[in-house]
Amino acid sequence: MPEFVICNECNLQYLRGVSEEELHHHHYHDEVVNGPKSVLGDGYFVITIETALVVREATERAAVLAKRDTHYDFPSYTADDDDPDTVAAIAVRQGRIVGLIVARHQECRHTVELDQYAQAVDQIALSEVTPHCRPAVEMIWVLSAQRGSSIAKHLVAKLTNALNTDADQLAHMTPFTDAALNFWQKLGITKAYVV
Repeated sequence: MPEFVICNECNLQYLRGVSEEELHHHHYHDEVVNGPKSVLGDGYFVITIETALVVREATERAAVLAKRDTHYDFPSYTADDDDPDTVAAIAVRQGRIVGLIVARHQECRHTVELDQYAQAVDQIALSEVTPHCRPAVEMIWVLSAQRGSSIAKHLVAKLTNALNTDADQLAHMTPFTDAALNFWQKLGITKAYVV
């Protein structure tokens, strides 16, 4: 008799005992646990509108996973994004995308001392700067099984190299998650441009 179950690893609710449901769960579970499949070999890769569609589509699947993990409202990257200022970088391990960073040029008007985020949100003081555009990180994500490695650090290096800038010159979409805040501080960023 078919029964509804929720997978403990991928959190998908499906009807166990129904072949179509089992197959859907198998594919979904594999992607959530191992990352989207990639045609690229292991390494770090920059993704732009010039990148092959098959790679952009896999990058979009990684962005969907990142959205699920972070509970953001929408994916940070789509394969049909035609904005030439959108730049992403992905990490591939064993044929799977296990990390993603996405940046777009945004108007920046403020900076903030990152240690202020230990305070209540309404006590954070922003400093005004002359309005200007700069690359803003919209998402940085690493597959849960790969967290704690140096993947995020290498993604930042790949992105900043592609953008010909330094990590402390990137702007950031707010609010920061605790993990993101800790990560940027470990990179030595004490003051950040915010959008």
